[in-house]
This record gives sequence, structure tokens and C-alpha cells, in this order.
Amino acid sequence: MSVTELKAEGNALFNAKNFAAAEAKYAAAILASEQDSDDKTRAVLHANRAACRLSLKRRAWRYMDAVDDATRATHLDPTYAKAFGRLASAQVAMGDHTASQASWLGALDALPKSGLTPSETTQKLQYEAGLKAAIKAAALSQTYDTRAHLVAQNDAGSFPWTVASQMIPRLRAQARMNPDVLASSAWVIHYAYEEFAEGVGKMNFMRPYEASDNAGVAGMLGALAAMSNGIMRDERVMHISDPQFLVKFNKQVIFEANAVRAWTHEGPELVIQKALERQERDGWRSVRHALAVTVRAWMMRAFMEGGLRAQHTVSVDFYKNCLLVIRTLRDKWSSSSKDDRGVIFEKTFEFGIAKMYLEAIMQVRVPSRQRTCSVGWLMSFTQAYNPNTAPEMLDLLQTEADRLIREIEEFMALPKPQEPLDPGFMSSFCLYPKGQAYSCVEFCIIMSPNGSDPVPRSMRGFLQVQLIRLHPEDAQEYRAKAAPEYLKAAACFPPDDEKHTWFLKVALSNQQSSGKFTVREILDTMQRIAESAPKAKAIWERSALGMRGAWEELAGVAKQEAHLRQLVAQGKFSMDSCVSVE
Repeated sequence: MSVTELKAEGNALFNAKNFAAAEAKYAAAILASEQDSDDKTRAVLHANRAACRLSLKRRAWRYMDAVDDATRATHLDPTYAKAFGRLASAQVAMGDHTASQASWLGALDALPKSGLTPSETTQKLQYEAGLKAAIKAAALSQTYDTRAHLVAQNDAGSFPWTVASQMIPRLRAQARMNPDVLASSAWVIHYAYEEFAEGVGKMNFMRPYEASDNAGVAGMLGALAAMSNGIMRDERVMHISDPQFLVKFNKQVIFEANAVRAWTHEGPELVIQKALERQERDGWRSVRHALAVTVRAWMMRAFMEGGLRAQHTVSVDFYKNCLLVIRTLRDKWSSSSKDDRGVIFEKTFEFGIAKMYLEAIMQVRVPSRQRTCSVGWLMSFTQAYNPNTAPEMLDLLQTEADRLIREIEEFMALPKPQEPLDPGFMSSFCLYPKGQAYSCVEFCIIMSPNGSDPVPRSMRGFLQVQLIRLHPEDAQEYRAKAAPEYLKAAACFPPDDEKHTWFLKVALSNQQSSGKFTVREILDTMQRIAESAPKAKAIWERSALGMRGAWEELAGVAKQEAHLRQLVAQGKFSMDSCVSVE
């Protein structure tokens, strides 16, 4: 088929609101247009595909692809107002209101200055309204909710990273005789804090300067790398003690992006294309630094959108595109060395991003305000169920969790690297991500009502939730299968990490409510909680989880254990009895 025919079919499908099929037609037309079509024709095709991707609102992570397409359209035809308008709309959907202002202005500038047609007049009004809204939204977006990460200076001595730093000399001394102490979570949060603090220090170095002929800013490169490394090691290290932190951080990203000509505002497809071109033209050094800043800026944007603004779909977008760029370019440059490609293409770096990606997907599935500490993920899942997003996001969660577990196991089976690693490295970039993945697997159990046949992935979220709501016996089956996954998750964290203890607690809740575990198994989990909770509390008492009441709830497990042991002593249960506790 010709470009014209493909475009016409795409237009018809778009008008019929069959956006996915229209996107495929425009994609075919774009491919066909590479041969002999002019730039204006290709610009229209890219702009139309951007419109499809914008209309697929159910697919939140497609907004960045829309940015990519619309950007290409504006480059191909700088006079095409609709391309700028669609670029602005995509940037708004991504929460990038500052960039959208320039695009709205570009759309207005591309319109004729006089003699507007009725259609162009309507466009002008839309673009002006969009610009006004973007200016207002940009101002509001500066007011991130930082309360969860704010720390007071006089409380600094009680936070996990401070407690850990005080423990490190003793742990180093003990490690000579007892290597097991190298697995402590104190190492993880200590090294996470060291890197995060190094990045903040470099960021705070930025100063304005004035020379005789120009003015600008002087700063240090590497702040973004250090901060992102710290957060990937353990996101719980994130804290804000400076009210100007976000302003400084945004300036630092711009400073580093300009210094290495990064592509922080481009979509992943365009970044991949430009990276390949730059590597051919300028060599490894240039592209290595540009990609590092691009991917790390996206990662930090994802983390802050989710953690500070609760914009979890935007967070998913940015993590997804980090992984897309890393995986695609690593395949294309598979024969190149680590020194050439850079650290971001190492599997451990990917595991760190993937761990945070899973958490972001989970946040989309279960908004934080609907979670409860008392029953773990299961009840929150049923309360927050959304039939329009559940199957698709659950499928994504299943795929990424399975992949992460598989790839970490393959990586850990390889010969150990030659370079020395600090004690917390493997925990941060292998064991903790694996634990996160196991904690997601219980959401994705593939069981039909009769407990044998797989549920189609497209229906998994819907059917599973309906089973839990309508049939208590199916809810019990679900919990019985979830409990072992949480035990696997707990095993990936050392006993002195709060996540070890908390995953044991969630496993216990599922064991108790399923009615399919023996008293012996339940008491074993209770005993493990009793042993690990004091160790974890010594480091993590002032963590976000701890401040939400986790320690008080964990303390209640001891009372449950004593009561259950009393019932066994009275002969009301044997150690092999299966019990259900609601």
C-alpha cells in the first residue's frame, strides 16, 4: 500500500476512535515514507501517530512515545502548528509543564499572523489556553509534597543512616572473625547515604559567576550520578533537610545536561537514534556521558514524581524508558566494553532501576493512601481495584517481576567480578531487587476458580479480585499461595532490615487467614519475627515504615505467639493442626 492509502486508513481508524489500530497504520506509513516522501508529509504522519499515542490514555507509558513522535514532527516541519500543539499536550500529560510552555509558544508562532481561518482561530484559542494553564501548572508543580522526606537537623542522630554509620566500625572489626556481619543492612544504608550525601554536596557547590564578557554558573559534574547511585542502593536514604533542595536539584540537572549535551527532554526512541548517531560521529566519551546523564535524570524524575507528587503513572513512564534505552543500546553495543559503554549498561545498574520500576507499578495498582499496615497488600489490592487498568498493569508487573528474578539468578550464577565490591553492593543491586520482585509475584498468581487452569493474562486482575470478593475459599487459596512468596522476599533481606521483618509479618497474615498452614509453620514464622524485629528496630526505628506504626504492630505478634502456644499446651490444637485466624 502507498503512504497516502495507509494514512487514509489511519485517519479513518482514528476518527472511529480505534486508536491502537490507527497507530499501527501510521507506523506502517512512516516506514513507507522513508523512501521518497517529503519532510512535510512525514511530519504529518509523526504528528498523527503522536495523537494516537496521546489518545491511548489507558497506556500511561505511551505519553513519552508521543513526545518523541511530536518532536520529530516539529523538526521535520517547524511550520506545522499541530505538531507543536501535540508535543505540548504530551508534555502536559508527562507533567513537564515547563517544557510545554515552549511548545505552546511554538504552536502559536507557527500559525499565520493574520487572516486566520475559522479552524486556525480555534487552534489559536486552544494554544493560548494551554499556555496559560501550563504557566499556572508549572508554578504549582514547584510545590512538591516533601513532608515524607523532610528531616529536622536535631533528629539527625536517630535516622537509619546515622545509626548505621555508628555501627560500621564495630561491624568491620567483627567481620574478621564473623563474615556473616557483612550481610547487615547497616552496610546498605551506610553506603547509600555516603553516595547520596556526596551528590548533595556537589550540588550545593553550584555558584553564579560573572566575567567581563558573560555570566553563568559554576558547578561540579557528578552530583546526579552520586545521588542516583545512593537512591538505587536504598531509596529509603532519600531525605530533604534544605528547603531549597528541589530548586537546586533542577538547576543541577540542567547544568549537567547542558555540559554533556544530554537528551533529558526527548523520548526513548529519539534518544536511541541520537545516541547511535553520536557514537558514530563523536565516539564513546561523548555518548557515554550524555546517556549517563539522560538515564539518571529520568530515574531521578521518576523517583520524585512518585515519591513527592504521587504521580505514579508518570513515574512508571520514566522508569520504563530508562530500561528501554539501556536494554536496546546494550544489545546494539553488545561487543563493546564496559569502559566504552559506561556503567549504566551494567546488569546491576539495570537491576537497581528495575526494582524501583516494580515499586512504581505497584503504586499505580495500589495507591498509597489505600494501603494498610495491618493486612499487607492483599486487602489494599481489593479495595483499590480499577477494572480499566488492573489487567494491563498486572500483566506488566508479572512480566517485569519474573524477568528480574530470572536475570538476577543468572547473574549471581556467573563468576564473581574481579573488582572489589563494598559489603552492601550485592545486597543493594541483587538481593534487595530480587526480594522486591518476589513481593510482587503474589499479585500475579495465575489460578482459575478450580485451582488448576491458568487464567488468561488479560483477565487475571479481574478474575482474581472477583474471586477474593465473592468466594472466601478462593481468597484463602490466594493467601495460601501468597505466603510462600513473601517468605522468599523476606529471605532476600538480612534479619536486621525492617523489610525482612515486615515481609515475615505479611507472610504470617496470609498464613493465618488462609487456614492451610499448620500451627508449627505459623509458630515458626512468629519466632522468626520475634528474633529479627529487635535487630531491625535498632537500625530502622525512625524509618518511614516505622513511623507509620510498624513496630507497634510487630510487637503484637509476640502476644499472638504466646496465646497460640498456650492453646497448644491446653491441648486445643496440635502442632500439626491447620488453623485459621481472622
